[in-house]
Amino acid sequence: PSCTPAAESKALAGAGIMWYAQGKVKRARDALVRARACAQACGETDVVVQAEVMLGYSELAAGNRAAAREWMIQSDEHVRPSGVPWVKGQAFSGLAWTALTAGDLDEAEHLLDRAVQAFRQVGPWFLAHPQYLRALVAIRRGRPDDALACVRDTFTNLRELHDKFAFV
Repeated sequence: PSCTPAAESKALAGAGIMWYAQGKVKRARDALVRARACAQACGETDVVVQAEVMLGYSELAAGNRAAAREWMIQSDEHVRPSGVPWVKGQAFSGLAWTALTAGDLDEAEHLLDRAVQAFRQVGPWFLAHPQYLRALVAIRRGRPDDALACVRDTFTNLRELHDKFAFV
């Protein structure tokens, strides 16, 4: 049996996210490009934006900083009308990571502030990634105690949430 284009776009996006998490970047990018195209064709805006965010992360993982930044900016532009906090947070985190890899620590911190603001609307679990990036910024700034505090706060938060994913 076949599935609807909307269901196909969601399945492809989910597969792309899982492959990204497994480090299979090329496979993730291929699935996410297909998910985005399918979602655009059937009007699944949330899936389009989710695919764009994850394409940004995939490009960053592949070392393509400029392409990553473009995908993140594009996803942020597409999410503005609906204002989905999870996607906004992911886009700002991705842009912060991109700024961090470029050595722009001030911009990274500014974007992390925006990511945290968006993620606070979603839930505490989502704050782990911005905290990880804040720890990296602190290390780059020569503040190891601040980095340890970020990591400690993240682990405490995840333990309180009984997280089984982030500790794997």
